[in-house]
Amino acid sequence: MDKREQRKIKHWLAAPRHAEEVTGNVAATYRYFGIGWPTVYKWRNRYEELGEEGLRDRSSRPHHSHRATKSEVVSKIAYLRQHYHFGPLKVPIYLKRYHDIEIFHSGVWRILDRLGMDRGSNCLRRRGGGQLKRSGRGLGAWRCRNKSGLDGGTSMTSGFGPETRQDTTSRH
Repeated sequence: MDKREQRKIKHWLAAPRHAEEVTGNVAATYRYFGIGWPTVYKWRNRYEELGEEGLRDRSSRPHHSHRATKSEVVSKIAYLRQHYHFGPLKVPIYLKRYHDIEIFHSGVWRILDRLGMDRGSNCLRRRGGGQLKRSGRGLGAWRCRNKSGLDGGTSMTSGFGPETRQDTTSRH
């Protein structure tokens, strides 16, 4: 136990001692300490059952969530991400249409994030040392070029070619 927990235990044990030795009135003592009756009974039962160890802080986190996504759904989401490269917006549509499973895109994103599959294939992370360049063919057209000169399976012999240019104004 650290010093903080020891201090809390001493504080919790001081209230019943104060009630016995000073006031003799349990209700007034716990009102003085700012402790409610449910807490009093909880501490008393834990102290009688486990001693001082029963007064240690416990996590209030539930052991199981009754609203957790079923493992079958999680495996389907992972499968769709791995094999079809569906993102958080497309997975719920597919699951609703073909499997009659309703799930929100935010839930799909959380599941993919927890599984480490939250991002698409980004050349900077996947191939390492790559550069993102913006082509001259549109606002959203980006090309990935790594050190070997490959961008998504096509070989480029002389840099980025005449039809592309580096966008110095954008940081994405």
